[in-house]
Amino acid sequence: MTLLQSAPQRYATPRSKPRSRGGAPDAMIGSAQDELNLLRLLQTSLEPAELLLVFSAAIAESVPHHGLDLYHRTGSISIGDTSGHSSDWPVWAGRSGVATLRLHDCRDFHVSHLPLMSQAVALLAHPLSNALVCDELKRKVREDSLTGLLNRAALDTILPRELSLAQREGRPLCLLMLDLDNFKEINDRFGHGTGDQVLRTVSSVLKACLRLSDLAFRYGGEEFVILLPDTDTEGGHLTAERIRSAIAAQAARTLPCAVTGSIGLASGRCHQLRTDTLLERADRALYRAKAAGRNRVLAA
Repeated sequence: MTLLQSAPQRYATPRSKPRSRGGAPDAMIGSAQDELNLLRLLQTSLEPAELLLVFSAAIAESVPHHGLDLYHRTGSISIGDTSGHSSDWPVWAGRSGVATLRLHDCRDFHVSHLPLMSQAVALLAHPLSNALVCDELKRKVREDSLTGLLNRAALDTILPRELSLAQREGRPLCLLMLDLDNFKEINDRFGHGTGDQVLRTVSSVLKACLRLSDLAFRYGGEEFVILLPDTDTEGGHLTAERIRSAIAAQAARTLPCAVTGSIGLASGRCHQLRTDTLLERADRALYRAKAAGRNRVLAA
């Protein structure tokens, strides 16, 4: 029996049919042609998550599992149900460790899976290594090097996509524009090293205050943009106040200077919004917050 399956649908979680574990499983790679077919499947994507879905579907019949994790140098990827028994597999490309693959299932893995998984992981190693390198390069292009947040170029791509998604699903979208108060004075008095420390502190506050679905960008200088999907004006205002308070509190604990921020908020139903008007409305609200005395949140 050939285990190889066609590539699964995007983000689908493949699952094999239940089978007995009393004996050895069918051979996963029964011939040189099977190896070639698997390698071809593993060349179909440079997206690490999609590559893992292809791999998971390919081994599902011979090594039943209901989920997997991949741990690599810059993060991790999880697919399916990652509870229950687990088995770890180091992924090596030549002499370089690429990642660790962890399979999960409700029952323990059979000893006869060892040689089968060794073969499969060896075939996965180079395509996965290439995908992870490509993914890291794409991430660096979209990432602000000082704060680790997404950059303005990423916002230009992501904001239209989020607006389009909100329109299709009929959801509200909220955008916050945050500007640090008197940042030039901080740089002049304490030096640019402290200014950089302030920006990194603010980025850590944003990461701590936001949901996984929210997106934070360094818009330029001391200015930040935060996208809050599925969030109306009231929810956006609560999040903005939480961010504003957390910045001041964190600065008081860890920085040699006081730091506050002013925030402008724009939100609405998807059909009322365009990329340019959303940013303009948030910018106008931010200007009003600055003019009203700084360290406050105002909505457009």
